[in-house]
Amino acid sequence: MNKVILSLCKKLKENPFIIYSEADLQVLLTSELLKQDSELYETNRIYKGKKLKTSRIHREMPYFGGSTDVVVFSKDDIKNINFYLHVKINQSEKRGVFCSNLIELKYSHGELKKKELLLKDFNKLREASNFYKSKYN
Repeated sequence: MNKVILSLCKKLKENPFIIYSEADLQVLLTSELLKQDSELYETNRIYKGKKLKTSRIHREMPYFGGSTDVVVFSKDDIKNINFYLHVKINQSEKRGVFCSNLIELKYSHGELKKKELLLKDFNKLREASNFYKSKYN
């Protein structure tokens, strides 16, 4: 993961005009991550007698009460996906599939706005992490 992010930073430093928006950043990062892990993993969702598969890497994924720019599902938990990318723990409880990485990207022209958005995303990621640590570890 670190190599992918460093590689992307190098590309952006050398060619800053390859991005115009946050969506461009998401596409670049997602494509680099998919080069590293292009495998499709089985889920628990069955269609026409076969288990459906999905990639570990997704963009704009609804996750923990909001949308996360880029998520990388945990290899160990992806098999528990059964419907709409949720895992059923028991009959009454659902949770999102555990992710090994949650990534928020920012591309903003205003410094104050950028700081506010970064703080909001940091708090969202910390809250999701603390929730999983306290409830599922």
